[in-house]
Amino acid sequence: MNDNWNPVDQALPRSLTVRETLMSDLFAGARVEAGHAGLDREIRWVHVLEVTGVTELLHGGEMVLTTGVGIGACLEKQELFITSLLQGEAACLCLELGPGLSVLPPKWKKQADRHAMPLIVFPHTVRYVDITHELHSIILNRRRAYQEALALESAQRNADSRMLRLLLDNSWGAPGADSAQDALLKDAADSMIGALDGMNCKIVAAEWLAGSGNRSAQAAAELAADELRRKMRSAGCLCIADAEGGRMTALIAQPERAAAVRLRLEELAVDVLAASVPGFCCGASSRFSSRSRAGEAKRQALEALKLNRSMLTARVRSMGTAESRQILSYDELGVLQLLPSLLESGRLEPYVQDHLGPLIQADRLRGGDLLMTLKVFLDCDGSKQEAARRLFIVRQSLYYRLERIQELIGPVWADCEKRLAVQIALRAYMLLEPGALPAVPIPRSGSSNAKAGAAQR
Repeated sequence: MNDNWNPVDQALPRSLTVRETLMSDLFAGARVEAGHAGLDREIRWVHVLEVTGVTELLHGGEMVLTTGVGIGACLEKQELFITSLLQGEAACLCLELGPGLSVLPPKWKKQADRHAMPLIVFPHTVRYVDITHELHSIILNRRRAYQEALALESAQRNADSRMLRLLLDNSWGAPGADSAQDALLKDAADSMIGALDGMNCKIVAAEWLAGSGNRSAQAAAELAADELRRKMRSAGCLCIADAEGGRMTALIAQPERAAAVRLRLEELAVDVLAASVPGFCCGASSRFSSRSRAGEAKRQALEALKLNRSMLTARVRSMGTAESRQILSYDELGVLQLLPSLLESGRLEPYVQDHLGPLIQADRLRGGDLLMTLKVFLDCDGSKQEAARRLFIVRQSLYYRLERIQELIGPVWADCEKRLAVQIALRAYMLLEPGALPAVPIPRSGSSNAKAGAAQR
């Protein structure tokens, strides 16, 4: 990995605060007399003011320097001056005690503390022109650096987006867009993509359906993409991430190929996403080590994301909570890997009806639990005792339900091929009807809850 400093990977330049200015040599000997709670206020500009009605002269965030010449000992002028500063949302007030104002007005201290506006006193003569010159230089330099960092970050996002399109969709961008910048990006993309061969790679797709806090889904995805780039690269991984329409797609890769490293890649990605913008649903592809597999890996990640989202919907419907597993890997899907292609071909629903149609109709007409009973019974490998325990029913109730299932679709559990076909149909039904078969908690053996549930049924 390149160890050179990358401005995009660093925190954006901070605004100048009151606390920072106090560390300057120009503020040597200055005392904070009040408003200590506001020391982290941002200073946007510096003004020297010697008049009382200053509200209209302020835009907010100014450090105000004064000697009190235009105020003096007049209580009315003192009150008007401090009130004007507070109404104008000044960042702080710096006062040079002297002939203009020899004593700090007590009301100023009370007002400054109440509104957390730092009140700084110079007990000696100060060259305000030096203060304004130095602070204005710092403020302007930081603004310029901030704009440059934003431009670099925007360029990084654009480059990542185009590289991912080229790698995952074999598409560079708009037809005819072949500028000198495009040529440079293509060269960089070709070089990076060529380095993927032999690396341990994953595609991760995450979605924010409602964003987080006050953020929109798109803003949440962009923030997560930025954080993922920074953290994964600092961990020694190659990472390209893009956000669009509330979804983040990322390629993460590492030269090592050990199983422990493969696990760490996913753990790192999930930790970063959870720490930056919670409330996401995520899917990950199988590991691949050839760029020719990147397009297929994207399909895998999106299918895992879709199934994880279906599980989330099921939990919301059945348990009233939006919590879901943070990430679902394509490797964990097993036979479910086959279902999305059947769904797209229009063959999945007929398959479900062929194997489960009578049970679906019976449950809908009578509000029964035959589908759930069959699923749990098959998941327990035909153990009636364990199935009754998981369903919180007595065994006689389970026998009755199994007899009813046998009347409608036959003893499917008696034949291994039919049992497998029905188990696939049950998973397909869960994909077609999210939440129709809610998750069944597995009670601990001998627990009071299990016994109480069985007694009630």
